[in-house]
Amino acid sequence: MKIDWVNALTTVGPGGAVAYVSKWTDLLSDIGLAHPQWRAQADNLGIVVAVILLLITALVLTLHGTRYLARFAVTLVGIFVVALVLGFVLRQCAHVAPTQAVADMYKSFWYWAYVVVVACFAPAAGTLATAIRYAVARTQ
Repeated sequence: MKIDWVNALTTVGPGGAVAYVSKWTDLLSDIGLAHPQWRAQADNLGIVVAVILLLITALVLTLHGTRYLARFAVTLVGIFVVALVLGFVLRQCAHVAPTQAVADMYKSFWYWAYVVVVACFAPAAGTLATAIRYAVARTQ
């Protein structure tokens, strides 16, 4: 029985990232900074935007084939990583903000960074896995 390692890694590999992101999603449950309803609102908004991004991704890949697949995957992964890092930075900045107005501004940006992370994760993982599978299949 031959194992297709590329398919196995691209299918199972994002599981580690999912576990890491699920740990990160606890950022909005920081009682001193976040409003109680923020987590549910951000998760719901992120899921809606993720579904829209998945539909756009499917449409683009259907219309253009694999021509833009790698570019699309790198863009989504880049947006995801930038939003993830930005979320960590904004969280720390909100803790040490000199005034309440500045802290509120950081919290608002932090909320939107979280929404972007939730929204980009599924499309980024899916297109990256597909791009890796396609690249490996093309070289064989």
